[in-house]
Amino acid sequence: MNDLLVKGFVEVNGEKQPEQQTDTHWRAMGAHAEWNWRMTFPLTLPSKWVRLSLQAWDHNVVKYDMALATVTLDLAKLCLDAQHKEERDMPTSFQAERHGPIPAVNQDLFTKALDGCEARVTSCLSQAFHPNQMDPNVETNKFWLPLRFIEDQHGADGGLQVSIELIPRQLAGMQPAGLGRSDPNMNPTLPEPSSRFDFSIQGWVTHPCSSMYHILGPELMARVCCLVCVVVIVVLFTMWWPSIATLAKV
Repeated sequence: MNDLLVKGFVEVNGEKQPEQQTDTHWRAMGAHAEWNWRMTFPLTLPSKWVRLSLQAWDHNVVKYDMALATVTLDLAKLCLDAQHKEERDMPTSFQAERHGPIPAVNQDLFTKALDGCEARVTSCLSQAFHPNQMDPNVETNKFWLPLRFIEDQHGADGGLQVSIELIPRQLAGMQPAGLGRSDPNMNPTLPEPSSRFDFSIQGWVTHPCSSMYHILGPELMARVCCLVCVVVIVVLFTMWWPSIATLAKV
């Protein structure tokens, strides 16, 4: 269980553009997070050296954030394809099989990281090994990028589903789209993530146990339950001990 966010930035001809980041998916169960977030970076073509870097971070309120995994994608072929399109006023979507290659991933570590997680996580992240075998219910311009753990030698890999488009400046002006999920939230419309737990007051009132479970996590919640059971047993034993002692004397 982590509080996850993603940071992204683009490097053009060796110059790094300002970094952007998503909001935080608090208490992501099984490290399965969802954002539905839009990042936009201005580019000037032709540019021979264009790279997109995406980083997964564990957000900590008390101490510093921890970098978990990263991936860097070469967008030079996408930019070249956009320059040579006949209809230059149309978006150019990144296609893994055409504009790749997708960085390699260690399958042994990947499988180990998913041990014990929900089946849907395994199903989703397995697309990182087969980016062309997409779910028919998922838009074709979305694909999976493998994220490599870079700071912890015992860490494992993960996956990040993205879509990348290169849009002409005049078309971007005609079809505005806000950063993240801010207004104007269109082209395309990004809905609020459906997999996040409701930590509002109403959520605490209607589902107090579930809210506590999401706050503490499975391991700490199990310890709390064991502690409560021990306290209850001690209290009951203390209450019944005088009666038991009296019966023993009789």
